[in-house]
Amino acid sequence: MTARIDHDKRRRELAATMMTIIAESGMESATMRQIAQRAGYANGALAHYFRDKNELNRETFRYIFSSTMHRIDTNAAGLTGLAALRVFCIEMVPCDDIKREGARVVIPFWQRALHDDQLAAEFQSAFRQLRHRASDYLRQALHDGELHTLDEAAALDRLSVTIYGLLVLAVLSPAELSADRQIWLIDDLLDALRHARPAGGTTTSASGSPRG
Repeated sequence: MTARIDHDKRRRELAATMMTIIAESGMESATMRQIAQRAGYANGALAHYFRDKNELNRETFRYIFSSTMHRIDTNAAGLTGLAALRVFCIEMVPCDDIKREGARVVIPFWQRALHDDQLAAEFQSAFRQLRHRASDYLRQALHDGELHTLDEAAALDRLSVTIYGLLVLAVLSPAELSADRQIWLIDDLLDALRHARPAGGTTTSASGSPRG
């Protein structure tokens, strides 16, 4: 068991090293040789932990995703509904140095996923989990009366477009999308959801039944 734990720990450490190199110098700089050297391993030692570079890519993507989920779980602890959703959104966008570093790594992985089916599958899995989490928060908000109505699919699409748009644009154009501006845009979207009214004046409950 200890050997298994050590093996998994080394894999995470190497993924973290790869993430740092990509954030500093780009994907092309993150060679197996450079990663081993930065992590203090002999050349070729990474073969004990990863079959090839593609496997290390996937592990690094999972490392970034799990780090994001951990931040959400920690910072949204004890919160529900729109308060939890606000934390969720803020933890997804590059509004501080840690999240900006993560964004600089995720963006080149998205490009690579266009030609790597296994990496694309990792992205789709992460996207579904994030969407499911946001859905839970929206349903809590509706149940607790924070929302008058909920078109769940439309709300999730608006959240996704806002979050992923900010993730890219705030990295490429930080002067136009400061941290304060990113958070304002998130709050503006949540406020729009909060004040949305159903067509015909009929409010829909979390169970889907009219509330009059």
